[in-house]
Order: sequence, then C-alpha cells, then structure tokens
Amino acid sequence: MRISESVYPKAVSGRGAIGFVQDAVKDVLEIAEKGAHEAAGTVIGLGDEMTKALNSLELGGSVGIVGGVAVLVSGGAMVLAVASAVAAGKMTKALVKQRPLTAEEAGFAARVFGGTLPAKERLILTNLHSLHGRGFTMPSLSDDIFLNVGLEAFEHPLTYTHGSYIRPGQLLIHELTHAWQIHHRTFVPAWVCSGIITQANNSGNSSYAYGAAGEPWNQFSIEQQGAIVDQWFGGSRIPGQKPEDPNDPYFRYIRDNIRAGRP
Repeated sequence: MRISESVYPKAVSGRGAIGFVQDAVKDVLEIAEKGAHEAAGTVIGLGDEMTKALNSLELGGSVGIVGGVAVLVSGGAMVLAVASAVAAGKMTKALVKQRPLTAEEAGFAARVFGGTLPAKERLILTNLHSLHGRGFTMPSLSDDIFLNVGLEAFEHPLTYTHGSYIRPGQLLIHELTHAWQIHHRTFVPAWVCSGIITQANNSGNSSYAYGAAGEPWNQFSIEQQGAIVDQWFGGSRIPGQKPEDPNDPYFRYIRDNIRAGRP
C-alpha cells in the first residue's frame, strides 16, 4: 500500500506533518481491522515538501511513535513498523529497543563483507519489523542505518534462524547487504525510494528470485542482491550447497563486488 502526499491535501496544508502521519496511520490501521491484504503495505510514498517537514520533526533521525505505530522517515518514504508481539496501534517508545552492532557481530559480518561495511557504531539493530512481520533496513538522517529485524533476531542475531534463513546469522547477513547497498550508493534517497517499498511491502518471495550467475551485479534488484549474498553465506540456494563456498558460481559477486565495495 502506497499513499502519496496528494491523497491528503487537507492534512498537509491544515494539520501539518504530524496530522498527515496521524491520518495515514489511521487509514492503514482501519484497513488492517477489515482484514484486507493491502494492510500488509507499510510504506507511504512522500513528496519532497512532506519529507522535509517530517525530517524537520526528527522522525527520520530516530524512531517516532505516532498513533501507536513506529514511524521511520528517510529518502522520500515513510515506513510504519511495530515491535515483535505488539499489535499495531499499541506501540510506545518504551517498547522500541535499539543498539549498535557488537564487536563480535561486526567480526562475524566481516567473513562476508570484509571491511566494506560502515563502522559498527553506525549499524543499529532494532526489535522492529514491518506490519506484516518482515525485517527491513533503512538509513536515518543521523547517518546511522537501522536494521529492523524483530525481537528474536535483535537479541540473538548470530544464532537466529527462521523460514528460508536456515543458517544461524543468515538474516543478519541479508539485512547487512542492504546496509552495504546504502553505504555504497552516492544518492541514498534513490535507494530508499526504489528499495524500501519492495523490501517492506513484499508479501511473497518473487522479488528475491534471481537468475543465473553471469549478469552484472548492478542488473540485480536490491532484494535479489540481498538473496544472492545471504544464500551464498547460508548454502541455501539449492540442496547440497556448501555455505560460503568459494567455488560456488555466485561467489564472484562476493569477491568482485561485495568485498571490493563495487555497487
């Protein structure tokens, strides 16, 4: 579900940025109460003026709580999120947990990324996830990058497994690939606009599917790149695949792009 600024002209002109957010959150929650599939959509596309207004309120530099939902703003998009086991409309700031990567976690990440990630102090894990339960990564105005992975992965990122993330730490590697993408983009708002909407709204696995090795790295989408990296790390692309296999045909992207810092 994407809601453009033009949908809320009265909220924008009469009630300001917070009024806009309150109205948008209310609409999303009303859809959720009706059980509509569109309620899974958590991203609201913003015009330039609304983005500036929300950023001036520092909703983009940290996590804001509006209407019982966590709100993150950056690069022309607003993402609504909740903490694990907390219903939409019931969020409070006290329920938001966040912390930078530890030295152990940064060392773990270096096995895949070498030294091409931002400093660990800039990589902030949170217990948030999108309204339909998916993790997502998003930059902030303060130059930090939020890795919103849910409570279990927040507390135990190196041992967490779930669904297609079969190897401990595989989800962290996936979200760190998005942090790598942000770090190596010269125009981050373009990354946010093209990636966050797919990342947070996707309710299936089609956006993660990628073709045969051989295509240039930049021809893969943001989520395809994330899947290539985490599945190489996890050995989960095909039965019998070895984790972190340097002979895997997709290792070329780890060696020539990820570890070389070439987006």
